[in-house]
Amino acid sequence: MKSVLAAALIAVVATTPAMAWMPKSLYQLEGSWYLHGQTILNKAGYQSAWSVNDRTYWWNIKKRTCVETVQAGVRYVSVERMPEEVCTMAFDR
Repeated sequence: MKSVLAAALIAVVATTPAMAWMPKSLYQLEGSWYLHGQTILNKAGYQSAWSVNDRTYWWNIKKRTCVETVQAGVRYVSVERMPEEVCTMAFDR
C-alpha cells in the first residue's frame, strides 16, 4: 500500500507546478524538534493524512491545504506545501 501511495505522490508532484504559498509559521518549523512541530501543525488545524519513510503529509480540511514535512532524526529538515491531492488521496482509498 505504501508503494502505491508513493507512486501516486510522485505522479501528482511531477505534474503539478510548485506550490509557492504557505503560512510563514509553517516555514519556521524547519529545524525544529518534530514533537514541537506536530503541536504547531495541530494547533494550526492540520492533521496527519499519511506517512511514508521520513515524510509526513498534513491536511488542513478547512483551508484545503496539504503540507509535507521531512524528518531527519528528531528534527524537521523540510516543510513544503503540496498539491491537495497528495493529502486527499489518503482518504479516497
